[in-house]
Amino acid sequence: HAPLAPGTAAPNMPSRNIEIGVSTPTVADLKKHLALATDQWQANFCVVPLAHPRYWRDHRRPRAEQFTRSDLVLDSNAWCRLVVGKLSPWIRLDSADEALRKQSEAAFKQEVAWAAHLNVPAVMLPPVGSDEVNYAHCVNQALLSAPHIQFWVRVPITHPP
Repeated sequence: HAPLAPGTAAPNMPSRNIEIGVSTPTVADLKKHLALATDQWQANFCVVPLAHPRYWRDHRRPRAEQFTRSDLVLDSNAWCRLVVGKLSPWIRLDSADEALRKQSEAAFKQEVAWAAHLNVPAVMLPPVGSDEVNYAHCVNQALLSAPHIQFWVRVPITHPP
């Protein structure tokens, strides 16, 4: 058989597109990072934290400073084509510690609202554990409040130790 030309599918086979993204824990300069990922690495999008990694929320003490970068760093076309938001890794929606659970719920809502404002196409959620009822509830509420956003759930493929 002769090889297929790039971008064509075999006869009687559906055409498939593969999207490649780049995810990093922090991004100092979003414009440079996007240019590097899309131009040099040929990625289709970047997965970036929605909140600054050092920003810790305490629901009992509101903070006056911003929790993330400005939405003016990129134009709206770049936000909705090239960026997938990633929720803060410390969020524990089903924590037995009530204070952490409340902080997590507030952070979850704030970050989803920010993603909706930015009009990002998708948000990557924290990994799912077992028996995560509040996690499911919060995701359901997010789906209802931001129906234009896809919510990507990371599922571990190995059993935790």
